[in-house]
Parts: sequence; C-alpha cells; structure tokens
Amino acid sequence: MLDQLQFMIGKWALNTTDLRQYPFDLSDSKSGFYEVLEITPSEFFLLGNPALNYSSIIINNDNPTVRIVRAGLLSMQTNGTASNGTLYTTGSDGVNIMEEGELRSYRLELRSVFLEPPKNLDDKIPESLIRTFSLSGAYLKEAVERKTNTTSDYFTKYYFKA
Repeated sequence: MLDQLQFMIGKWALNTTDLRQYPFDLSDSKSGFYEVLEITPSEFFLLGNPALNYSSIIINNDNPTVRIVRAGLLSMQTNGTASNGTLYTTGSDGVNIMEEGELRSYRLELRSVFLEPPKNLDDKIPESLIRTFSLSGAYLKEAVERKTNTTSDYFTKYYFKA
C-alpha cells in the first residue's frame, strides 16, 4: 500500500523568505525560515496499516534557536478503487492535527482537522485547511489552501532533495 507514496519518501528541504507556513504562519521572523521535511519507512502501524514516519523541523532564519517541530505517522488505506491517506501529527506548538484525503496519480490531497487545539490558538484555527503533496520535476510540491470566514490564502512550497 505504501508503494503509492514512494514519491514522497526521503529527506526534503527548503529555505524561504515567505512567512506563510502550515498550519500557522510564522510571526516572529522577518527573513523567513529553513525547513527540513523527512518521510521515511516506519516500524509502526496506523489504523492497522503500515505507516511512514513524518517529521518537519522549521528553523527561524532570524533566530535559529526558535524551532517548530511536527512529527507523526502517514498511512494509506485502499477502499475498492480509492486510495485514502491519513496523517496524524503533533507539534512542539501543542497542536495535534489529523489529515485525511485521497491519493490520485501521485497527488495526495489532505483535509485537516485540529484535535483539541490550545485555547490561545482558537482565533488562528481556519475553517478549512487543505494541503496537497505532489511531484513537480525533481521537487516535492506542497500546496496549502487556508480559509477563514473573512479570508482565503493559497501558497506553494517546493522542497529539494536534501
């Protein structure tokens, strides 16, 4: 089942001046961030299925001691002709997220559900948060669509193999 996610496996990185970030933007940086995204085979199972380890480390370019770490498991389930992905992550920011969606032709689209977010982040939780992973040439592309009741935001990040 995990063969379908082979395109995501590896260590990926990016350096950007854009402060937009999944799930929340960086507010304490003027010059952006460096991010390392690592997706590797796991010994663990998620929902009874083999899983991949997921980890993301975001390092503030202004102050490298400021880091946001997210870690979790990514799994696939096949229901007839559909392949569905589930990603559970927890972050050093105290936010736990479950993402679910469908994989089609090397494009994994995930919808986010925040699991009991900290009260101080209530005003930052979007009404809709969708993130899509796909390949674009030699890059892993992450596209994020974030909607609140007053705004819509869309941004794309391109990770290179590290």
